[in-house]
Amino acid sequence: MYAKLVNNELQYAGILIKGHDETGDYCIAYPTVEQLIEKGYKPLVILPIPEYDKEEYRIISYYDETENEIRQVFVTEQLTDKEHNAIIQQEIVEEESKVTQRNIRNAALGDQFAINKLQEIEDNIQALRLKIRETQQEGEEVNGTNC
Repeated sequence: MYAKLVNNELQYAGILIKGHDETGDYCIAYPTVEQLIEKGYKPLVILPIPEYDKEEYRIISYYDETENEIRQVFVTEQLTDKEHNAIIQQEIVEEESKVTQRNIRNAALGDQFAINKLQEIEDNIQALRLKIRETQQEGEEVNGTNC
């Protein structure tokens, strides 16, 4: 795959490339590799995405252009406390949605499977709550007392 960076945006080479250069306007159908290179296109190399903890990091992608190629590079960036907590809160909501009226009814009737399922969900929610980071609010200390 060939591409070029124009104003820091990637433009892929397709079966038809159009543009303007020092020779004027051009339109090339089914360009050869030589024609692509002549018009500023380079091979695009996509580097592997590193493994990361989605609750702690996000992936940032950027393009690194060398003389012979364009590389798409992926790096991790730590989430802020607010972003991290929003992800955890969403996971808690998803876990809470697993509680069904049927499980509640069956657990009340002594069904061990339903009791175990509800306990598993509660344990997961408690584990998620422990992951929530304490953040300092404006005008308050972390323990909740006013400054």
